[in-house]
Amino acid sequence: MQGEGARPHRANGGTKMRWMGAAALGTIGVAVLMVLMGAASASAAPTVVNTVRTSAPYTGAWSSPSSSTDAGGCATSTVVTAPFWHARTGMGGFSGTSSARTCAGQDSYGTTDTTYTTYVPIAIVPGHDHISAKWWLQVAGGESLHLASCSIGATSLNFSYCYAASSSEISGGAYLMDLTTDTYLASATNTWNGTGASAYFEEYCSYGNCSTYAGGNSSTFGYSGWVTWNFNVHGLLATHQYELVQWFTGYESSDVEGYGATIHAHASAWLNAGTFGNGETLKAVVVT
Repeated sequence: MQGEGARPHRANGGTKMRWMGAAALGTIGVAVLMVLMGAASASAAPTVVNTVRTSAPYTGAWSSPSSSTDAGGCATSTVVTAPFWHARTGMGGFSGTSSARTCAGQDSYGTTDTTYTTYVPIAIVPGHDHISAKWWLQVAGGESLHLASCSIGATSLNFSYCYAASSSEISGGAYLMDLTTDTYLASATNTWNGTGASAYFEEYCSYGNCSTYAGGNSSTFGYSGWVTWNFNVHGLLATHQYELVQWFTGYESSDVEGYGATIHAHASAWLNAGTFGNGETLKAVVVT
């Protein structure tokens, strides 16, 4: 009613004032004003965006794979499945093996390293600084270590030893990159220590004093579950461009070595994180 006490009502083409009691008119005016204000407030209420969820395909995302092998003596190292990640499906993976055995007159060692890094653009909503990237993993691996014998030679040497080891593991990490300022933002949860298995044996002698160390057993491992990167970074700007950088790494190693000693052993390791249904899949990136 905008504060007016009465309005004229037109009847029979003319204007005629119908005066009401002041108390009744005031009550009606306040009631109508409240209804109008409520309607105006409801119509003017802005749309509140609480969550922005992105899933495959990840537009503008890309990946960078890398792998390496190293082997010496009577050892092998093999990248079975080259590292990959597809923005269209969000799935990536890799697999590899290594093996080492006794080699006359020389050490045997083999390592296989596979990695891929993903770069996913992030849409920032002003006032929403929590970013969560959810991955589903299905991986399997294992290692074996078989020691037949270790024979230390002349114990009068400064030192001599037998050493054999095997290891397989997968791990990962992530950080948030501000492309506008070329700075990165870490988080308390930006590292996944991963899973794996390992075993080793070492006999070490120095001037006749010998010690033996051993740990682990031939074993397999598997992981089926979520890996989530969480970032709570305040002050993100909608005018800046941000990119979520994430990576997974697989590593297999095998060693059979000796100095001033004769060792008969065999070590091997394997990791399947990219074949026969195994792999890592980015299910969603959520900004809240």
